[in-house]
Amino acid sequence: MSTDPEHRKALVGPARHFEEKRRFQKEFILSEGLQPHHTYLDIGCGVLRGGLPLIEYLEEGNYAGYDVDPIIINEARKVLKENPQALSKNPDIQLIEEVAEFSSSKKYDFVMAYAVLIHMTDAIVESCFSQCSEILTPNGVFYANVNIGEAERINTWKGSYPVNRRPLEFYKNLAARYNLKTEDLGQLSSLGHNADGGSNIQRMLKFSRETNE
Repeated sequence: MSTDPEHRKALVGPARHFEEKRRFQKEFILSEGLQPHHTYLDIGCGVLRGGLPLIEYLEEGNYAGYDVDPIIINEARKVLKENPQALSKNPDIQLIEEVAEFSSSKKYDFVMAYAVLIHMTDAIVESCFSQCSEILTPNGVFYANVNIGEAERINTWKGSYPVNRRPLEFYKNLAARYNLKTEDLGQLSSLGHNADGGSNIQRMLKFSRETNE
């Protein structure tokens, strides 16, 4: 049974922002050099808001995504069934309970955690960095948009998805612990993001291996 489109959109944030965030996710990562032959991991893939156009763009088998919410993953699989072109690309969509449970034999050229780290505890954020240190290709890059500021937890959007603010040094220090260097690419608004609300002032961080000069 198909799901009401607005209900599906609202599972991953305000429905009115869905299409803008989908556009931004694709255009941003393409501007960073994603090519069809690259492998791509979508941390917190949700209902494939950003994933669907990337699955269609990438070569077969080059997209993987995981999420911890069974309702959301169920919707993601429905999205694939409704889009035969994407389904034919054999994306690897996994439901996991913990970040460390994601299983893949691949290494990834691009990893994205879009609007994900802000909802995680410090310990789970660290598990993402640990994972990336293991699965990135030698020239691979990990991107994440975050709220920068003094540590604070704001209970917004559904209550079960708190929005965390952390100092930039938190991410720099954590990345360095896993031999990754940090580059602050600037506010999302300066990168082409145009949704109302506080997400425009989030910053996009880029993490790559220390040896990748």
